[in-house]
Amino acid sequence: MFPSYRTYPEPLTGLPSDRFYRAPATPLWHRALHWTWQGVSAMNLLVAFFLLAMVVIGVGPLFFGFRPFVILSGSMEPTIHTGSIAITRPVPSDTLQVGDVIAFAPKETALPIVHRIVQIENRKGTLYYTTRGDANTGNDIEFALPATALQLVGAIPLVGYVVYAAAQPLGTVLLVWLPLLALVTLWFKDRVMQVWRWANARGYWPVVRGWLTGQ
Repeated sequence: MFPSYRTYPEPLTGLPSDRFYRAPATPLWHRALHWTWQGVSAMNLLVAFFLLAMVVIGVGPLFFGFRPFVILSGSMEPTIHTGSIAITRPVPSDTLQVGDVIAFAPKETALPIVHRIVQIENRKGTLYYTTRGDANTGNDIEFALPATALQLVGAIPLVGYVVYAAAQPLGTVLLVWLPLLALVTLWFKDRVMQVWRWANARGYWPVVRGWLTGQ
């Protein structure tokens, strides 16, 4: 025969005579702080992953001989959208053909230009190139290239906005320094919680709390 059990537990010794003992409710500020830390931790993980992806996309190609360029204008729309990163590779200049997209830096501007070759002329053994943006109506000034030129391989949309913003002072603070500060804060918080658990498990915390509060 199976032993019989009471439907409700007996009151526990030394506790209120309620049918069930209820643990003290966690203070609202404690719960708010807990969820705030959880949210900051999740946000920092996302930001860290995002920054890592940006570094891989922006710097990674350099290790394989490619050169990335941030596209800040719409002169190559719809082939290359504004805010994209154009990936180029070095090739011999004499292998370029009409229709190829190249990155070059003419003397009249300090910023590289990514445009399409529309004409190539050979004058006394020197090749002169004329380029034009796909969205432009006029040609650029013709120029000669060095022995090695940068030919477009592909483009990654939208990533250029982030890379360009991160290179600005405000973007560096928001996308680099603030996430790093948050990560250091989380690391410090974890160390403090470890010390608190260690002290509380050994009964030291009431003594420390009294010393801090002067009680």
